[in-house]
Amino acid sequence: MEYCSHEIFERLGVNVIDSDSILFVGVFGWGTAGVGVATILAQGLSMLLVAIDLKRRIKAPCIAMKETWRDGRKTVLTSINIGFAAGLQNALISFSNIFVWSYINAFPTSVAAGIGAATKIDRFVVLPCKSLAMSTTTFVSQNLGARNFDRARKGFWYGFVLCAAVTLPLTVLIYIFAVPAVSLFSSEEAVIEAGAGMTRFLAPFYSFMLVRDVLLSYLRGYGRSRMPMILSLIGMIGIRQIFLAVTTARSASIRVIYASFPVGWASATILLLIYTGVVLKTVWREAENET
Repeated sequence: MEYCSHEIFERLGVNVIDSDSILFVGVFGWGTAGVGVATILAQGLSMLLVAIDLKRRIKAPCIAMKETWRDGRKTVLTSINIGFAAGLQNALISFSNIFVWSYINAFPTSVAAGIGAATKIDRFVVLPCKSLAMSTTTFVSQNLGARNFDRARKGFWYGFVLCAAVTLPLTVLIYIFAVPAVSLFSSEEAVIEAGAGMTRFLAPFYSFMLVRDVLLSYLRGYGRSRMPMILSLIGMIGIRQIFLAVTTARSASIRVIYASFPVGWASATILLLIYTGVVLKTVWREAENET
C-alpha cells in the first residue's frame, strides 16, 4: 500500500524518538534507562500516529482486528508461528553473545574496545544481507499463493544473488578500509589493531552468513520455521560455545575469539544445507498439495 511508506514513518516517528530521548535523558537524567523508555514510548506513539494518518487517507480503519481474525485466522496463526520462531532465534543468539563477551573481557580493555568497534562495522555488512534475505520469504510465499511453483523453487537463487550483490562488495570495502573504519571509533593504536584485525579476519567468511540467512528465509517461505530455527541455534550457540570453551582453555590468542564467529556461521549453514537437501522435495510437494 502506497500510504504505508518509509517517509510517513520517518516524518511521524523519528522526530518523536529524538524528542523523547532528549526529554528522558537530558531533562529527567534517567541515563541508559531513559533511552530504553524513550524508545518504547516513541515506537508505540509512532505506530499510533501512522495508523491515524492511514485512516485519514484511506477513509477506513487501518487495522481491522476483528475482521482480520474472523476471515483470516489460519493465516494469522501461521504468520505468528513463523514470526515467533524467527524472533526467538534472533533473541537467543543475541543473548548468547553475552557469554562470548565473557571470554572477550579476559583480554585488555583496548582489545575489547577494538572488538566492539569491529562488531559495529560488522552490522553494516550483516544487516543489509538479513533485510534482503527476508524478501526471499515473501517472494516464495507469494509465488506459492499464485501457484507459480517453479518460480517459488527458484526463490533461494534469487535471494542468494540479491544478497551476494550487496554483501560481497561491502566485504571487499571493509577489508580494504578496515583501519580507517575502526579509526572512526578510536584513535588508540591497540584498539585499531584489534578492530581491524577482527574485521579482516571475518571478511572471507561472510559467505557462510549469507547462505545461512537466505536458506532460513527460503524455508520460512514454505512454512518451515521450527527445525531451521533449532539447527541455526545449534550452530550459532551450541557449537560456537563449545568451540570457545575448548579453544580458550588451550590458547590465549585473540584470534580464537575472532574464529568463533565464522565457526557459528559455518556450523549453522552446514546443518541447514543438510536439512534442506533431505527435506526439499518433501517441502515442495507439501506446498503444492496445500495451495
